Amino acid sequence: MLEIHCSGTPFKIGRKHGLEARDKVLGSLAFYKRLFWSTCALDWSRVCDEASKYISTLETLCPKYLDELRGVAEGANVDLLGIVALNVRAEITFGLFTLPVKIDGCTSLAVKLKRAAVTFGRPTNAGERIEVAF
Repeated sequence: MLEIHCSGTPFKIGRKHGLEARDKVLGSLAFYKRLFWSTCALDWSRVCDEASKYISTLETLCPKYLDELRGVAEGANVDLLGIVALNVRAEITFGLFTLPVKIDGCTSLAVKLKRAAVTFGRPTNAGERIEVAF
């Protein structure tokens, strides 16, 4: 399991995360591109258009969080709107479903370990598993 130690400003934390987990970020982007197409009939440019609608709200309500997302995007060398889309995926997916809803989300599990702050695992109901350690 990938373990990343981050500190500093939200942007620096995000940037380190993006640099060290770039392959995971790219894998998540690829997975959700397929999921958005199969569940909402949205191509990625349309998903990013939808994600752009959340930028001003994020800037107003949680600017540090948005700074961290900017850092992830820079560190992984990907577009910010793709990172925002990953983080507002449920709002986009369930707001724009074009197929009958068979599932309503995923099961999450978090465990505090002595050697790491938190280990987080989530089997997606779409058939893949995501694991992250904080």
